[in-house]
Amino acid sequence: MKFANFQQDLKNRKYHPVYFFAGDEPCLVDDGIDLLVGAFVTPESRDFNFDVFYGSETPASRVVEIATSYPMLAAHRTVIVRDVQKMSSADLTALAAYAGRPNRTTHLILAASGKDLRKKALESLKNNSCFLECSPLYDNQIPAWIKQEVKRVGLTISEAAAQEMAGYLEIITAQLQV
Repeated sequence: MKFANFQQDLKNRKYHPVYFFAGDEPCLVDDGIDLLVGAFVTPESRDFNFDVFYGSETPASRVVEIATSYPMLAAHRTVIVRDVQKMSSADLTALAAYAGRPNRTTHLILAASGKDLRKKALESLKNNSCFLECSPLYDNQIPAWIKQEVKRVGLTISEAAAQEMAGYLEIITAQLQV
């Protein structure tokens, strides 16, 4: 799914039980997760129905245990697992099995850095979830992205100003890579 389609689904309150973000653009991954947390997690539910795990630290059995439990005093719970690519093959297989039959009262959000999804279980996760590949933008896509981000915070920007900002971003990026 394209990121713009994902944002439109959120705007239309079309939610999925499992989201899977993967790619080389951590900014998009973080933006997507932030949008989902904003949509799903209320201040009242944060303490009891919101969990964040890391693939290098948490076995899938613990993630699945939390994801299959019912929310406390709320309609749903939200579970985030970052660095999914660092999990063992057995753990990835367990997550893929869960994604095939998810708990409808849980929103499971998975994030993997990189786009090497050759492991069979990662491919299964990709197929059993709302998958968003978060790749870096091409230079010609940056002005539209700037306009979208400015609009998201309630402001406007002209096409010329967005083009100018994109040009500055290219210069800064080139200097950072040196």
